[in-house]
This record gives sequence, C-alpha cells and structure tokens, in this order.
Amino acid sequence: MTRRQLPVAPRISRRAFATLVGAGLSAACRRAPEEEIIPYVSRPPELIPGRTQHYATTLTRDGFGIGVLAACHGGRPTKLEGNPEHPASTGASGRAEQAALLDLYSEQRCGAVSRHDSPGSLTELRRWLRERRATLEAKRGEGLAIVLPPSTSPLLARTLDDVRQRLPRARVHFLSQTAAGDASRLTFGRRLEPIYDLALADRVCCIDSDFLAASGPMDLRYCGQWGERRRLQSAEESPNRLYVLESSLSVTGASADRRFPVDATDIHGAMADLLRLLETPTATSRRFPFLRALADDLSRNRRRSLVLCGPRQPAPVQVLCHAVNRVLESPSHTLRYVTSPLLEGAPLSELWDALDAGAVELLITLDVDPIRRLPADLQVAARMKRAKEHLALCQTRGPTAAQATWLVPAQHPLERWGDARAQDGSLSLSQPLLEPLGESLATEHLLTLLIDEQPKQDKAALEATWTSDRIREATATGSVDEWLSRGIAPGSALPSLAVDPDEDAVNQARQVSASASNLCLELAPDPRLELGERQDNDWLQELPDPITRLCWGNALFVPDAVAKKHDLSNRDMVELRAGDVRLRVPIWIKPGQAERTLSIWLGHGERAGVDAAPVRSSGAPWLVRGIEITPLDERDDRLVCVQSTTSQEGRPLALSMHLSEWRTEPERLRRHNEDPPSLHPKRLQGSPQWGMVIDLNACTGCSVCVLACQAENNTPSVGPADASLGRAMHWLRIDRYFAGDSAESMAQPMACQHCEKAPCEYVCPVGATTHSPDGLNEMTYNRCVGTRFCSNNCPYKVRRFNWREYAPTPGERRVLLENPNVTVRARGVMEKCTYCVQRIRRAEIDCKLEHRELRDGDVATACEQACPTRAIVFGDISDPRSRVSERRGSSRLYGVLAEEGTRPRTRYLARIKNSPEEDT
Repeated sequence: MTRRQLPVAPRISRRAFATLVGAGLSAACRRAPEEEIIPYVSRPPELIPGRTQHYATTLTRDGFGIGVLAACHGGRPTKLEGNPEHPASTGASGRAEQAALLDLYSEQRCGAVSRHDSPGSLTELRRWLRERRATLEAKRGEGLAIVLPPSTSPLLARTLDDVRQRLPRARVHFLSQTAAGDASRLTFGRRLEPIYDLALADRVCCIDSDFLAASGPMDLRYCGQWGERRRLQSAEESPNRLYVLESSLSVTGASADRRFPVDATDIHGAMADLLRLLETPTATSRRFPFLRALADDLSRNRRRSLVLCGPRQPAPVQVLCHAVNRVLESPSHTLRYVTSPLLEGAPLSELWDALDAGAVELLITLDVDPIRRLPADLQVAARMKRAKEHLALCQTRGPTAAQATWLVPAQHPLERWGDARAQDGSLSLSQPLLEPLGESLATEHLLTLLIDEQPKQDKAALEATWTSDRIREATATGSVDEWLSRGIAPGSALPSLAVDPDEDAVNQARQVSASASNLCLELAPDPRLELGERQDNDWLQELPDPITRLCWGNALFVPDAVAKKHDLSNRDMVELRAGDVRLRVPIWIKPGQAERTLSIWLGHGERAGVDAAPVRSSGAPWLVRGIEITPLDERDDRLVCVQSTTSQEGRPLALSMHLSEWRTEPERLRRHNEDPPSLHPKRLQGSPQWGMVIDLNACTGCSVCVLACQAENNTPSVGPADASLGRAMHWLRIDRYFAGDSAESMAQPMACQHCEKAPCEYVCPVGATTHSPDGLNEMTYNRCVGTRFCSNNCPYKVRRFNWREYAPTPGERRVLLENPNVTVRARGVMEKCTYCVQRIRRAEIDCKLEHRELRDGDVATACEQACPTRAIVFGDISDPRSRVSERRGSSRLYGVLAEEGTRPRTRYLARIKNSPEEDT
C-alpha cells in the first residue's frame, strides 16, 4: 500500500499574509458610526489604549431619568456608576442600573427583524411602512394605536407631536397605572410629583413604602439623605427615627426603629385613624392603639416629619397621605410638589373598546409588554389578537412580542440617543456608548418612519429638540454638548408649587370599608425582576432577596400562625385559591408577616418560580381578598435559599444597641475591637495601608453592593442547580440575622476581611494566597491548585471555588462585558474579594504620572461607590485624616470574630436603634 500524498501548501511571505488577513478583516467589519459622543467632564484629544473612559448617560425607572456614568474599555461599556451631578442618583446606583449591562450583552436579546416568525430585515420593514404610510395619511391615522411605557422624554414628546400633527386620529396610550397619579389629581386637581428631603426629616413614617430598597425613581437620593442622618460619630448626635407600617417585611421595615405589622386590608383604616389622631390630640384608636404614640411623636416634630406612601397603595390611601403631610406642615420644609413631567395619552379603556370593536388596523407596542404588566382579567392577549397588524418593538421576546406579526429589535438605552427628566424635572441626556449590536431601532426612530421616509439622524433630532425656543426657555444655559458631557442640564429642575389638598377628596378618602376577617393575598412586583421584564437577567435571578435570601424563584410568604395552623414548613406545596383561579406554589414562613396577609412576588414563571399573574384583577391589582390555601403532600426542593441559618448562634457578628445604651456605655463594644496578642511578627509597615469600615446603622441590606462587585470583578452566575448546592460565586454576600422568631433583624455585608493574621495564608500548600505590603490578602490565580484548604481555614467563609467553567467562551456576546483589568478565573481555582486591587493599582499609577501622593478618595471600591446610603468607606487607615480612620475612631467600632486573633482590616460600626422609648 502506498502512502497517500498530501497536497503541499503554496509558500507565502509574511508581508503577503498580513496583507490578505488585513483585507479580510476590513471587509468583515462594519463601518464605525460617524456620530460623536461626549466623554464625561473632560474631552481627551485621543483614546489611550488601556485607559478607562467615562461617559455620562441616562437610564430610566418608571419613565423617570437616572443619571449614570459608564466606564468604557476599548469602546465597550463594562461598568455603570451613579452620576454624582444627577439629582436622582447623586453618585450611587441601584440594582437595575448595575444589571443593565448584562441586558445589553444578553444572548436573549432579539437579534433580527421578523414577520410572522420568518426572517426579515429593516429594509423590508421600511418598505412595508412606506406602503402603509399613504393609507394612514388618507385616513388621518384612523385605526392606528400606539402603546408606550411611561416616559418623560421631551424628544419622544416632540416626535409624538409630529405624529399627531400628520395623523391626528391615531391613538397614543401610555402604560402607566400607578394610583399615585390618580390620587394627586383627586387631591390637587392635577398630576403632581412629591419630592422629599429626608436630610431635614427627624421623623420618617413609611406606609408600605420600601424606599430603602432603592428601586423607585428618586430612591437613590432618598437613601443617601436617610443614611446621612444615620452616620453617627458621637453619642451626642441625634439620628432620625424611622417608623414603618406594612404587611410584609421589607428592606425599609427591617431598617426601621419601630415597625408595625398591619394587614394589607387594614392599611386604609390605619391611615384614616392616623389623620384623625393628628387633627384631634385627645382622640384614640380602638383598632390600632399604637397609632396614638406615633401621632404624638410626629406632632412634636411638625415641619421636621415626613410620611411616605408606597406606590401600590390605592388612591384613597395616597390622598390621606397628602392630608397627613399637610397637617404636619411638611410642605415647603421636608416636602415639595412639582408638576409631573410624565407624558400623558389617551386612557387605556379607549384602546380596549377599539380592539373589541375591531377598529384597530395597526397596533404598535414600543418597548413595552402589556400582557405582562396588566391584570389578567383585562384579557390583554386575546384583545390584542383582534388587531389586523401588530408591530412590536422590544429587546427580548416576551408574551406580547410572541404574538406580534412584526417583531423589531429595540435598541438598548446604552445604544441610542435620548433624554429624560428626573422626578423633580431635571433634564438629563443619553448617548450611545457603542454601535448597536444588531439590527435594531429606537422608539423615536420607528415613530418617525410612520410619517417620514428620511428621518433625521438620532443626534440631530435630539439637538433639534433642545435648540428650539419652546424648550430652551425652561432649561438652563449651555450647549447640548455640555449637557451631554455632564449628563445633566444644570438648573432644569421644575419649580415648587404651593398647593392644598381638596377637602372633599380628603373627606371621601376617610370613608373606610369594613375589614375582612379571612386571608388576603398581597401582590408585589419582584424587587429584582419587576413584572417579569428582567427574567432573562441571570445577575438579578441569582441575586438573593435581602430578607428571605431566596433566589431563582418565588414563594408564597405566610405568617408563622398560618403555617402552624396548617402544619406547614418551608418549601411545602399548597394550592392557593382566589375565586376560580388555582395556583400550586411553595410556601416560605416570613418573620414579621401580618397575621391575615399572605404575599407573593409577580414576575416569575418563565425560567423559574410560579407565575402569580392570573390572580390579578384590574379593580384591585395588588390585593386579592378571600384567599384560601390547601396543603399538598409535596415539597419543592428546587426553591433556592443561600443562607442556611438566620441566627447568630450566640456569636458577636452583627451587633446593635439602643441609643440610650450607647450614650451611657460608650465603650461597651471595646472588647469586640481589641486584638489579642499574636506570635506572628508585624509585617505591615509603611503607607498606604488599606482598610474598610461598614456602618451597620446605615446599611439596609439592599444588595446593590453585591451586583456592583459582580459587575466590576467578572464574577459569574452559576445557575439554580449550583446555587442550590451553595456554589454561588458572589464575592460579597449580605447575611440577614433575626432575633429569634421576631421580625427584628440586621443585615451584615460579609466579604474577605483581609486579615492581617490571615488563617488562609498559613495552610496554602502552593503559596497562592499571600499578603501584600499594603495590607491586602492577595490571590495568585495561576498558582492555585484548588485544594480549598484556605476555605476550610477561613472563619468567615468568604472564599469561592470554581466548580465549573463558568467564564463565557470566545464568541459569546458576554465576553464583551468582562472588565479587562480583572483576571477571568478558570475551573478549579479559588477566588474572593480583593478590595478591587485593580482600582488601587490604577490610582497609584495615575498619582505617579501626576507626581503627587495618593489622596483620600482617590480609590473607591465598587461596593463603596455604588452604596446608596454611603454605609461603606474604604481608604488608608495609616492616614489619621482619612475618612476610614475617622470612622475607625468611633466607639461603635468592632471586628467580627476579632477575638480569634485574625485582625481583620474590615471593621463594622454597630447599629443604633432610636426607638420611641429613647425619649422617656
């Protein structure tokens, strides 16, 4: 047998090879956009490879603008931070903002235009719209219905004005159904937005308002103001006092000085009684005896008190809240009102009537999912099928997009030009940080295609909006480029209005219906996944709930009394009956749950958990009365809880004391801050020496820091299967501890403590974990062989092991998300918090280039930078003038397990409870 002769490759020179490869790459690459975007504050003459550029832009919550700064590496955004100049973020960020980057690079995004589930293109879409344009104009828009999410965008308003001018009979609807807007119209005759100043409030009372969860349009600002009043350096200072009335324990309720569990059906009655007690000092409340003391405390602090009402409460409760604040003289002191900047359209009832009558020729839903967001009894899916054509612009393929005839990918907010107003009216602009990752359109662009064959470029349309005389009169001076650079138009906030509640509306709201004696079900959007729009975001799915520590799913939260009555334990399955609707759902016993109230999160069911949307009704979208539950002989072991115990087991972990105790015994915590003698030599000398202090009096456990750490350090998500085995990779976790069976709890952020006498270092057989001269407990990843000895020897259990190859593979879009300054860890390697060492080294290099010493504040860890309440401070503990050194001088300082001799560099400040008893 002869050997097969292989063909010989032709010889080619290096120069010719490079030429051919370069030509091929040039042909394969798309042309970069020619529009110019504006860096934050300064405009460098050129992009320096390896250096981070920051760009100011805007994201939205409920239609209101949130200013962010995007850190970009090589033309791709890899991290989002709060814009310190923006009034809604003040430099902090929330869970939604941190997770927006994963949405940008998600593989679940709609990738191409399709019609009737067949591949299409933007060219075909433009051709189809051009054919429809003549018919629409002939009918002056008759038969056209447009549905949009809540918005404050002046650019969108101007675009809609152009559409209405050409197509005056078209219907435009905004999908905003909060009771707050209806209540302000009832109370003041027009839609207003309340703007709070918690920095001036000595007493804060929340009525089902979870503002410390940092999920509302101005919550980041409010968290910062509240946290400012909780940072106590001496016992002579007076913190604010927080009261909370709610039916299910929330982040705000867990942070309260005094919390009152009230059944969801009784909150209206409690508010009516509170108003009566404030107006009549001698009155009493039979049903709610605790209200008398609350009313007295609020009355003693008139003009320095504030009452907040949650957005899910019905209009009568919202009206009563306005009246209570008026009695307390809060307006013009801790509260002001501004005209709502939200755009308004036709009522949704007109859309349902038109669909039922078959009068909708073309239905357009723009970056909104009505089937997910609206109650089930409206039968939105069935009604929308009656439209002859349905065009859906969306980022992900939700239920609404699944039944559309045209599916058009929507641009991510970081891919487009735009604008938005904050809740106080402040204008901020947004700019694209990278070219769209696929064929996609912005909302304004698609609307313009309805009436114009050649619409303006997006930036040109934005500039045309903001250079018009009509808009310019109401804004600050400066150019559009200046506003883009700073991310905010200074002085553009709306003026305060002097208003008084309508007495007839208040008297009508005082009428309280009888409270039901049977069980009720409280519905709430998942604080991470909203109403299901974020189900494809693994970061948010795997982020544990701050109270129950559940992730990758939902459960029916029940009070302990109901669980004992039915002999239930966590993860037991029950059948929940609400009228004709039946749900099979696991239960979770939640401390602090009101006696007759069950609660469940909406927004689940597609990837994990149970879809509870079928029990919603348009009459009461957040509350279902007459609930019954029947135990089933089943358990759901797929429900993931990442914390096995909520007890401190007698260990001094998360410490607290009352204000009076701190004032009489200021050195009470000293024994928890004293390091025992050690045989190990003192190796750490020189400056800087890095350390961290976490103030538990300001920390709410909102978990923003967890997501910020994950985004900064390329921390992977492991999925529900591995998370249920305790393999979640978060470098920073938030432990939640309860005092026995009560709802009194504390949150404690826990990451690597960077011990000076680190137990992990002594046992590593390959020297992968070592100590740096500036006090960091370092990990050398390419030296680690995965023995996990270090994790066994760590008393804080903060090291993570890569059980699988979690990192994205080349070719996946998620690769673009990775921070190039942080090593991506492989399977079999241990990893942990590094105090964001990449940020430390970058700051040191910058200072060396600028020929100066490091200054306090030059380095901020990701968790510190994102924290809404500023509970975390990082810096040089060898500098006595640094902020971290000042906090380490507090008598509230202590070290977790300091008696073990580890000498942790992360220290904590004990929580101080300012309960009403402190006044006696």
